[in-house]
Amino acid sequence: MAVVSEREYPGMRAYSGRTAVITGGGSGVDFATARTPVDGGARVVITGRSRATLDAARERLGANAVAVRGDVASLTDLDTLADRAAAFLAFEATYPTGAELVADGGATQL
Repeated sequence: MAVVSEREYPGMRAYSGRTAVITGGGSGVDFATARTPVDGGARVVITGRSRATLDAARERLGANAVAVRGDVASLTDLDTLADRAAAFLAFEATYPTGAELVADGGATQL
C-alpha cells in the first residue's frame, strides 16, 4: 500500500496531534482508514479479533499505532479496548481536543 504524503495531500496536517480508535483496523478498508491519520501524525488504536493480523498491521503502521485484540461484540473486550486506548492515547494530558472513533469493523449473522 502506498503511503500518502503531505505533498500529495496537504490536508494531512489536520491529523497532527489527533487521536483515533478504529475497529477492524487490522486489514482491508479499515487498515487504510488507520493508515491515513497515522501518516499525518495522529496516534491510532486498531482493534480486531485476529492477533496475527493485528500484529502485522501494527508493524506496518509504526510507533504511532497500537493494536488491541478483541471482539467488539464482547463487553469485556470493549472495556479492555477502552482501558488500553486511554493509556496509549493519554487523552486528557496530551490531546485535549478529543479523539475520533471509527466503528466500522464487524459482522453479524442474520
